[in-house]
Amino acid sequence: MIKGIDYIGVSVGALIVNDKGEIFLSKRSINTRNQQGCWETPGGAVDFGEKRENAIKREIKEEFGVDIEIIDELQTFDELLLKEKQHWVATIYVARIKGNKKPKIMEPRKCDAIGWFTINNLPTPLSYVTTLDTKAYREYLKSDNRQIRKKHLDKNKKITICSSSSFYKDVLKIEKKLKRVGFKVKIPKTAYRMRMNKNFKVEDYKTWFRDKNDYKKKTKLMNEHFKKVIEADVILVVNNKKNGIQGYIGANTLMEMALAYYFKKKIFVWNDVGSNFQIEEEVRGLNPIFINQDLSKIKL
Repeated sequence: MIKGIDYIGVSVGALIVNDKGEIFLSKRSINTRNQQGCWETPGGAVDFGEKRENAIKREIKEEFGVDIEIIDELQTFDELLLKEKQHWVATIYVARIKGNKKPKIMEPRKCDAIGWFTINNLPTPLSYVTTLDTKAYREYLKSDNRQIRKKHLDKNKKITICSSSSFYKDVLKIEKKLKRVGFKVKIPKTAYRMRMNKNFKVEDYKTWFRDKNDYKKKTKLMNEHFKKVIEADVILVVNNKKNGIQGYIGANTLMEMALAYYFKKKIFVWNDVGSNFQIEEEVRGLNPIFINQDLSKIKL
């Protein structure tokens, strides 16, 4: 059975950009089974059991001898090649080459030429997918997320998230969003465990309430996250509603905020705190920036 013909195939592609804003394209060989002679964003099929991001990294390494870093997912769509009676579900990533390596043709049977081109001066003809990719990339360049990424990606800024363990499910969602816009994100160790175990019951992790000897675990967790705060460029405090308190910040998170303040880190807070909040004075005294759940307000 043949992928894309006898059953729907899954493929990946990479719109690789360089520091000049140019796009890397390869020209399909006459030996390929479709769209011969077309310029394209390179890629290939996903193997069974392979993650899509790993698949595109493998394909680029095999075909051009370079390693890539994925910046973002550009789009996922149905690729219907009616003439060839093929159907693929394609995911395209925005990526860049790691280091100063130069791509070279490793599989001449598949590729006749390679080159770097500006978005306004692309070669012809383009493959069907690449026509869609470049159109999507033009829109991507205008997007708010791209503007945030432009400010942060090259410097690989580090952000550490602090919060009550009651909000760790929200922390994991925010972590994903921050990574998509180029941050290196550190979160509490217990949040990782909750994700791995698919168990967000706080009482299952705070064993020291049942056994005082386990407070040494609490101490270790605190020390580990203090280190993440110190190593970060900024911190983000996630503070949702808890126990009827809007914008709840616990004692442990307050300590982390104080540590960030002492080390001159910017402190961003997910929600404002209410005027009846018991430690409002201490929180505001640390001069945080309240972003009201708008990540675009995180400025370095």
